Amino acid sequence: MIMQNLNSTQTITLMEKMLPFYLETDGVCKMATCFGYNSKLHDFQLEECFGRWYEELNASSDVTPHPLISSAFFFRQLHRKPTLLQDLYTFRGKLSEEVFSLTKRVISSYNSNNYYRFFKLFKDLDPLLQYSLSDSVSYIRQSAMRIIYTAFKTPVSKLPSHLISDWLGFPTDTIFFVDFLQLYNVIPDNQGNVHISAIKLIEILENDQISRQF
Repeated sequence: MIMQNLNSTQTITLMEKMLPFYLETDGVCKMATCFGYNSKLHDFQLEECFGRWYEELNASSDVTPHPLISSAFFFRQLHRKPTLLQDLYTFRGKLSEEVFSLTKRVISSYNSNNYYRFFKLFKDLDPLLQYSLSDSVSYIRQSAMRIIYTAFKTPVSKLPSHLISDWLGFPTDTIFFVDFLQLYNVIPDNQGNVHISAIKLIEILENDQISRQF
């Protein structure tokens, strides 16, 4: 990234202007095919922007970071960094209590595999934060399917598809959830129920779009 010689405050301001575009594009293009989108290049640019933002923020004692960018910084790492909660506490002095509390609740629900709580929180988040959690949404849904299968896998066990869809934070339009179920080789029966024992557990591909829909 080529930049003019800016001071810390100016650099942070610039990064906070750029990051929403990268975050939204990343989220949208992981849910639908976007012409010219290169996920690896986009991830690299996002990490570079966030890295510069974090570096300058740590070097400055008098700059208050943008609340959405602050939460998005942590949410972007959620699926790949088990120690993220410790990092959040280290960063706490730069956050308002509201931002710290919300970010902590989302991280804690994800780390504990509490998918129901995670998606209840997720539904009320700003769209920018929802986009920043795109990868984590896919991973926690896979984890949730394993939990549901283990808990309800008796031969006669059925659950209403709309109930599972709600647990996993899918839109009310069930087409996305039905597509998701097909990844597991199962579809709702004529009564709209899912036969849990029919689920075939799989590892979803990293670039899968269906598991990210919200």
